[in-house]
Amino acid sequence: MVFRLIKIFFSFVLIVAFSCQRAKQKNLISSDEKIKISGSNSEYELVSRLIQEYVKTKNPNFSYEIEGEGSEIGIRKFLKGEIDMAMSSRRMKPFEFNILEANGTDYLEIVFAYDALAFITNYKNSVDSLSLEQISDILSGKIINWIQVSKFKGPVRVYGRNTESGTFHFVENKFQILGLRKYQISCNTSREILENVMNDSCGFGYVSIGYILDNNKKLNKNIWPVPVYYQSNRPQAVSPLQHQYVSKNLYPVCRPLYQYFKLPLKKELKEFLMFELSSQGQKIVEDAGFYKINTELQTQNNIQLMKLMNSGKVNENGSEVGTGN
Repeated sequence: MVFRLIKIFFSFVLIVAFSCQRAKQKNLISSDEKIKISGSNSEYELVSRLIQEYVKTKNPNFSYEIEGEGSEIGIRKFLKGEIDMAMSSRRMKPFEFNILEANGTDYLEIVFAYDALAFITNYKNSVDSLSLEQISDILSGKIINWIQVSKFKGPVRVYGRNTESGTFHFVENKFQILGLRKYQISCNTSREILENVMNDSCGFGYVSIGYILDNNKKLNKNIWPVPVYYQSNRPQAVSPLQHQYVSKNLYPVCRPLYQYFKLPLKKELKEFLMFELSSQGQKIVEDAGFYKINTELQTQNNIQLMKLMNSGKVNENGSEVGTGN
């Protein structure tokens, strides 16, 4: 009995010692040395997945903090110089670019993925497809019962993002709905919208395409991504899942997904940026259910990347980031 107690005691000591050592290793990296990323919740899971693969295959010592609180929060932090990279599901506005210029802040604007915004209903809802006009009427409270657009009866309940979301502002601008939040139940995350629509037969929501697919790129069976007509009399509605149409901008609610980087760029962040734009990174984008960037967007990115090639700037650690692969 005494021997067993001694053995348990020493096992406990070893566990405590090992835990302390792990804690010390974690604390060796100060928060100032970590790459700070914040912004779009629509991009959060995709960027996290890209980082995880980058750490696994390229740089196991890559240290970062990432938050998906919303594009508006990410952009505000970026303008204040609090983060290294902002994720945004909308492009920055002219006054935001003006703030950067007034502060003398150099930056990169990169499109790393392409999104088809999905309008989703519960699988019990019999609505087959909708026109842009009908979606606008749903979002603005003009259509209040599903019987107005389908054989399904029940009050329409719209689940959308809060005002810190770039997706909220994208939808508000796309459909020119002033005061969109008055007509919806606001959610903090895309996952929350998805869960609400899955559990509400009368639910309607909008999320990035990657959120309606599982890890095997299979459609979530509890929701229906509604095919969309440009006009009510258009002969064919287009689904956000139809790659051949999305890639040609024939799905009417597509958008680039943006990232903003503060210059001078930290060496490890530059390497991650080049990874996500590489064929390996773009395959991860597609595997996550999003769409890879096309030739036109690649050209825009290359113009931005020339800032790196030409600047030869050095970050605060003295590492050159303007040249190299």
